[in-house]
Amino acid sequence: MGQPILKGLYRYPVKSMAGEEFNALEVAARGFSGDRDWMLVDPAGEFLSQRKLSRMALIGARLDVGGVLHLSAPGMPELAVDSASGQRLPVRVWGDTVAAVMAGASADAWLGEFLQQACHLVRFPDDVERAVDPDYASAGDRVGFADGFPFLLISQGSLDGLNGRL
Repeated sequence: MGQPILKGLYRYPVKSMAGEEFNALEVAARGFSGDRDWMLVDPAGEFLSQRKLSRMALIGARLDVGGVLHLSAPGMPELAVDSASGQRLPVRVWGDTVAAVMAGASADAWLGEFLQQACHLVRFPDDVERAVDPDYASAGDRVGFADGFPFLLISQGSLDGLNGRL
């Protein structure tokens, strides 16, 4: 068996939406730059994912060079969301509470229409920290809206096994 090879590199601008494939990505303090910086929450501030709303997988999310988030979905016009707008909202992701920045009413309406679910699009602010579980990380390790760690890896054998069971 040869050396391990990285075959795919993906960034998910919005947690639980479709990702973008890259040949190279900039690494920042919380993982890949722009990875899971955005998230959907219900009106109570609890994160939403494909586990509850499978239609989230149909929403394309990409970041342009200027940091503007572009969303696309079947039957919907493309939506551009400026990451600098919005007020703070306390949101919960896997037991952690973060004061996230709201994207605004137009993004919430667009997503609510497509998903048929009241929701808010929020961004992880640069001035907030969410620690990685200290049982599995070093002091000072941080994560954004990812489930628990800045980088998630899977082997081809594990992926093949999973796909075989689907």
